[in-house]
Amino acid sequence: MKELSDELKQYLTPVNIVIIATCIIIFIIEAVLYRLTGQESLTDIGALGWKQVIEGKEFYRILTYMFLHGNLSHIFNNMLVLLVVGSAVEKVLGSGKYLINYLCSGLVAGIVSVYYNMWMYNHTISVEKSPVISVGASGAIFGTVGALFWLILVNKGHLAGISMRRMILFIIFSVYAGFTASGIDNAAHVGGLFFGFISAMILYDRNKVTA
Repeated sequence: MKELSDELKQYLTPVNIVIIATCIIIFIIEAVLYRLTGQESLTDIGALGWKQVIEGKEFYRILTYMFLHGNLSHIFNNMLVLLVVGSAVEKVLGSGKYLINYLCSGLVAGIVSVYYNMWMYNHTISVEKSPVISVGASGAIFGTVGALFWLILVNKGHLAGISMRRMILFIIFSVYAGFTASGIDNAAHVGGLFFGFISAMILYDRNKVTA
């Protein structure tokens, strides 16, 4: 029992747990609103869409979208990855820097998504096309993955029990799954991934000893 408790504790870092709890609470509120109103419109409660941001000047959506999720499997998968990857990054960067990495990665991912999807909408010939609406923490989570990739790289290929090989395979499979599945905002994923990597280069203290 003690070994199981110790195993679970390694994933319980303060900021990461608050982020996960916030997403879960907001998802429950979404479900309650759906039952009360009889209709579900993520756009009405902060989903990301380039028309709303660019034409409607609703810039707050670049933040709110990352705390909304489309369904139970969506939030479950995102939070499971965040629990593992986020806790590892927070332990190394520290809580404050981890929060900066997470939120800024999500913001950059949202901005990339807005401009990419606006460009695609205006340059893709299609009889029926509608502006893409995005929700989910995955842009920010990919930023966390990018940060972890840098941390493993700078720590000679191994960190917190995660090897460089496992990290590369994880990134490859994640990106591949995004590009081969429908309804995935790959622009946000790629934007978050690259920004997370770069931000970790800036935020990480090379003199800090890591396990």
